[in-house]
Amino acid sequence: MTMVEQTPSPKVRLPWSLRSKVEISPIQYVGQNHVGLPYLQGQIRNRSGRALRLRIVARVLNEQRQPIFAGMPGILEIFSLDPQQQRSFRISLHDVSASCQSDLQRLWLTRTAIELSVDS
Repeated sequence: MTMVEQTPSPKVRLPWSLRSKVEISPIQYVGQNHVGLPYLQGQIRNRSGRALRLRIVARVLNEQRQPIFAGMPGILEIFSLDPQQQRSFRISLHDVSASCQSDLQRLWLTRTAIELSVDS
């Protein structure tokens, strides 16, 4: 895996109240965390005229559309954005699958989709 690699466009899930208020840049893979999974990095922009408090969750899905990895930016659940502010975020993924899969990198290579959900 290269150090900076574009992902295929992940599916971004936004509630109707945030449509046209939040913009998310393409996601990149940058580096690896301590379990060998890539960090996901991107930017989020608040296009509205008011401050937003958001919860961002990334999920990596397998062929059955079940989450195998998940992560959030940083240790805080809430991501604050001032009006018209743009911020970068980095997500470290961890294993959430029900199976005790020891080969996480092989499981990563068999992924079928990445979803990014943003809630207010």
